[in-house]
Amino acid sequence: MSIAEVSSSPGDRCQRHADMRLIAGGTFRMGSDRHYPEEAPVHRVAVEGFLIDRTPVTNRQFKDFVRATGHVTFAEIPPDANNYPGALPHMLYAGPLVFSPPARTGDLGDWSQWWQFMKGADWRHPYGPKSNINVLEYHPVEHVAYSDAFAFAVRLDDFKYRFTDQPGGWLGGTVKVDWPILTNIRLDPFERTGLPNGDKGSLAFYNWFAYEFWRFQFVQQEVGKLAQTAIEFPPMQKGASFNLEAVKAQIEKAIQSHTGK
Repeated sequence: MSIAEVSSSPGDRCQRHADMRLIAGGTFRMGSDRHYPEEAPVHRVAVEGFLIDRTPVTNRQFKDFVRATGHVTFAEIPPDANNYPGALPHMLYAGPLVFSPPARTGDLGDWSQWWQFMKGADWRHPYGPKSNINVLEYHPVEHVAYSDAFAFAVRLDDFKYRFTDQPGGWLGGTVKVDWPILTNIRLDPFERTGLPNGDKGSLAFYNWFAYEFWRFQFVQQEVGKLAQTAIEFPPMQKGASFNLEAVKAQIEKAIQSHTGK
């Protein structure tokens, strides 16, 4: 996995990302008419130029990301039977495809002799449940899906955008901010800059923020794309309720219901 970023102005972005390389845009034939029905038909797709990291994301980098966010990869989540009609029940378990070359090969067109859907394998256990990455910290991370790579890239891109804040950490309540908080986490990884607040922040942040506010145009586009997915996959339940705000609300509701009794 490597971090990539679509480049609408390659010259400017190459200057900002000296550790990345520009891949020129172009067209290619996407899909297949000979495999799964959902991959058909083959069609031509145009791709914009984009920047990509010079080296793949390592196990160490991904481990830091998981520790910071609690992210669970796609390969660690048991599949939903509704998404795989006709699948054998005993095959509905979490796991990725693991490269397992056979001692002898038969039909070279049969990919299944090279790859095994392995239960218990994931990025921490790349070769199976008994393997680990103890001495592989600087090896490329394995068994990550698009959703995992997207989550990682959003976290590690130059800028982090916050529309709500949790000044007390994950145990604290959520605070609605008057305007979005923008942080360059490569230059400020501990997020110590920002609006003046006690012994933190600086008045100079106002000028910097004004020059960088144009970035929210692209954030708006990404949020719009995400919102469109709610049409096809509408939310089925409320979010996790384990937070202090929810506990406080339950206590207040209980007090009100017992008032006068």
